[in-house]
Amino acid sequence: MRFTVKALDCELPNGKYTDAASPGLCFRVRGKYRNWIFRRYCSGKAREVALGSYPKVSIAEARKSAAQLSGMNDEEFLASIERKKSSGESPARLTFRQAAEKFAGWNIEVGNWQELDKAHKVFNGRMRMYVFPVIGDCFLDEVTPALVASIAQPIWHMPDTVDRCLRFTRQVFNWSIAKNLTSISNPADRTGPLQYLLPRERHVTKNRGAISVAELPSLFRCIYDRFGDTASGRCFLFSVLTATRSGTARLATWEQIDFENREWVIPPEQLKMSENGSLIVPLPEIVINWLEGFKPDNASGLIFQNSLGRALSDSMVSRLIKDSGKDWIDAAQTAKLGKSVRPTLHGVARATFRTWAQDDSLGNDRRFDPRIAELCLHHKVKDIYNGAYERNEHFKRRREMMNEWATYCFKEVYESP
Repeated sequence: MRFTVKALDCELPNGKYTDAASPGLCFRVRGKYRNWIFRRYCSGKAREVALGSYPKVSIAEARKSAAQLSGMNDEEFLASIERKKSSGESPARLTFRQAAEKFAGWNIEVGNWQELDKAHKVFNGRMRMYVFPVIGDCFLDEVTPALVASIAQPIWHMPDTVDRCLRFTRQVFNWSIAKNLTSISNPADRTGPLQYLLPRERHVTKNRGAISVAELPSLFRCIYDRFGDTASGRCFLFSVLTATRSGTARLATWEQIDFENREWVIPPEQLKMSENGSLIVPLPEIVINWLEGFKPDNASGLIFQNSLGRALSDSMVSRLIKDSGKDWIDAAQTAKLGKSVRPTLHGVARATFRTWAQDDSLGNDRRFDPRIAELCLHHKVKDIYNGAYERNEHFKRRREMMNEWATYCFKEVYESP
């Protein structure tokens, strides 16, 4: 469009408008905010420089600044940006998209994610499909709770997607605030104003896919037979046998396994509920023998490693059910939701274990105290007994439960042909 005072003072839809008379000059509209941006590709990468807000910076002034930047070669252009930073001038404001990209890069740098692993791909996908179209081109300090709510409203019928989009948006803002990239209150905080702007309808809660207690031995044997000699397969089996989360199992080390006392000592930082303290998992003899079957000489470090000696990614382990060659289905949730739900490692290791612990067809409802199952899952349990009782008697009962669980898991592996 041709930039004129009359054109820019009109009510314009949110978006980015380019000036036919000044290459690289953009007029960005987002709600009541109107800003000048100079955009240029340099060394194969798009660079944006904030030129100020309208009408504080006039059309003529914006065009003059854009012409100066456009007339520079790549080296001069990059040098001008560096001089601006080093001179103490305010750095260019980041858009939400730029902040999200920096946040993703930071997660990879510190080891929270691996390049294009499942977590990275899910983040990129949700940002690209649902978040960026709404707030991607907004400067961080322009994003309001109302804009964040407009991300969720059209997809409210997809609760998992809503939760992830809002969580990722909240994380980007928390990180940006910590890095002094913005000073606004987090507009994606669901305990703040945002809670009053989201739809009031309660959506149906969907749990992670599990498998029936009756099918568990068959699934366990299927994974054991097909993937039992691989690191990812062993990690899957270990997670199920210990009723632990995938992330906890993937970070297990040989030093944490006490073979003499048959225990796995997990530090708090390796657990999701770290505030509940460390967890000692009693290991049945059948599990100890299985571990010793692939324990290397002078074993140390991670038990389950990828080809580079690093921890396995979540996708390397979680995909095994899908790759097993059988169409496993969570029958209960499929019937509840009216669509096919596949079991997940988390659901099998945690939900199926919890259901098994109280299964009346096996008599477990009479044999096991529900509190013991909760302790095995590292859930906090309010108890009238003192700590000594929990450490001693409860640990004995947890060992009894884990012994029975391991025997049930291996039921079809060691049965007579």
